[in-house]
Amino acid sequence: MSKTARCRSNAEASSSTASPGMQYLQKATFAQALMERTWMKEQEAKQLFLQITGTRSDHAYMAMVASVDADLMGFSFKLTRLLFPLDRTWYLAVVNKTSDEAAKTLGSHFTPAQIAFLKSVVEAIALDPDAEGGIATIGSMDANNLASTFSQTQATQCGSQAAGPRLTMTQKEKALEEFAEDGWLAAVPGRPGTYSLGVRSFLELKDFLHGLELPADTRQAWERFL
Repeated sequence: MSKTARCRSNAEASSSTASPGMQYLQKATFAQALMERTWMKEQEAKQLFLQITGTRSDHAYMAMVASVDADLMGFSFKLTRLLFPLDRTWYLAVVNKTSDEAAKTLGSHFTPAQIAFLKSVVEAIALDPDAEGGIATIGSMDANNLASTFSQTQATQCGSQAAGPRLTMTQKEKALEEFAEDGWLAAVPGRPGTYSLGVRSFLELKDFLHGLELPADTRQAWERFL
């Protein structure tokens, strides 16, 4: 056995024999980091697990994920893995189990006017008849010209009492960037100003997406991961 393999084996053995108190501390640290980030690439989650526990064991990692998920279930959250279609990369995310909670999440970060704009952009991307393999995109110019179809009542339910004034073009451009930063949209690599649906839209707006009259090819493609 090589020196590297021996070190890895020793680290994994050390983690598996950690005291109950240490195991609890490791799980709490891992869960807190996930809650703070909300979502991350699974490779990043495994690196985080390595830093906390000192092991690269996929079995130990999946056991930790399952244990954290079981704990979160009592608080209306769950851990979800998603194979994101845009980059074919696995992600791990903390997701609200109810659509009401997802709406509150949006309402706590964005104004009703921004939420209305996001919903319109998400709907336009999802309903694109030219999507390939369930992947569609929209340019910022086309997004800015969308008419918001989100009603005053729906906006109010998302955590604010008034829809407020409509967004200007400059505000829409800024909002698109913020939606991408927060994971609701995804900036398409190599195509500045072009967006696709983000990881959080697939995870937290699942009910909204399922309720749309999706093109048959898109619905079939999304059934693999929604």
